[in-house]
Amino acid sequence: YQPLAEGSPFFFAPEVTLQRQELTVRSNGETIAEYQRDSRFIGLKGGVSLGSFGEFSAGWRRGNGELDRDIGTASIPDFDYDIGEYTGRFVIDRLDIPDFPTTGYKLNINGKASRGSAGADADFEQSQGVVAVPLTVGATTLLVNADAGYSSEDLPPERSYSLGGF
Repeated sequence: YQPLAEGSPFFFAPEVTLQRQELTVRSNGETIAEYQRDSRFIGLKGGVSLGSFGEFSAGWRRGNGELDRDIGTASIPDFDYDIGEYTGRFVIDRLDIPDFPTTGYKLNINGKASRGSAGADADFEQSQGVVAVPLTVGATTLLVNADAGYSSEDLPPERSYSLGGF
């Protein structure tokens, strides 16, 4: 995260990401395969800080990924894929303290459009929203999160994501 000038609300932020996740493939409620999904990409985004209210940013990512089967039949192959996407993010952060908030709320909305023109294997859209609200009674605070997401119908399985959980 780098401001364009001292005191400027505008910024740019380079990104380098290495991820490893488990991906479970199910059919009729039964697990038929488990994969390790590795992805690597670089990106650059630019945006504007909205003071203590939040921020808005947009950017681009490029990289690749691979699926390696851990469990499942050989009829479901391992494969590689290319990542090329345009991204957008809007955040409203009214939490009183970033690490252990007791009042306020936070809203985070992310979207991406994967496009062949950006270097991707597949064209699709995804969006995700997260709301966090601390509930405080005396010295005890419970931070409640709610996630929601959308993926277009042409989403390839290797680019799916999960929401929620502990």
